[in-house]
Amino acid sequence: MPQETLGYYGLIELSDRDGYIGGLLVIDSTGKPLEFRVTHPIRPTVVQRGLYGSSLLSHLNEELCGLPLYNALKNKPDIILVQSVNQLSIGDKIDSQVVHIMSAKKSIKMFDSMENRYEMSASNNRFESVILTFPEPTDEDEQSTVIQHLNHFFKWVALLEPFDRITTAINALGEHDQRFR
Repeated sequence: MPQETLGYYGLIELSDRDGYIGGLLVIDSTGKPLEFRVTHPIRPTVVQRGLYGSSLLSHLNEELCGLPLYNALKNKPDIILVQSVNQLSIGDKIDSQVVHIMSAKKSIKMFDSMENRYEMSASNNRFESVILTFPEPTDEDEQSTVIQHLNHFFKWVALLEPFDRITTAINALGEHDQRFR
């Protein structure tokens, strides 16, 4: 039986705000990292920022970071969690299910009734509750499969914590390697 894995994708803005680094972490059901991929910094020029306008981040997320990182993975996870609903569109171009996750504490209550959102708590109450946002359309069977998969991880892993690992790893790379500054 293949090992259950879960992916985390993050796009980190550089401290000088002139670029971005993408990171993709894959963990096992106990939270152990199995694979980590990272891009070099991507620094859009003033001209590119002007030409891409509001589509710049989606271009970075999909074409320049998300897809290359996903394609570099040796073992593709069934599910990839993302921190921004704008990153859900990556799921249109890959085989893994992409789901947005956020702290239930930070959720805006007026959106909690949306059909594509689901609040989730760890069965052992050890970890912070989260809100999942599924891309539209996602049928109930797909949502149920994702929720079941995540519940297995939620026994041992705080579902939001691996995003901090990505940020920490990218910051460490920047401190120790000129190419990541």
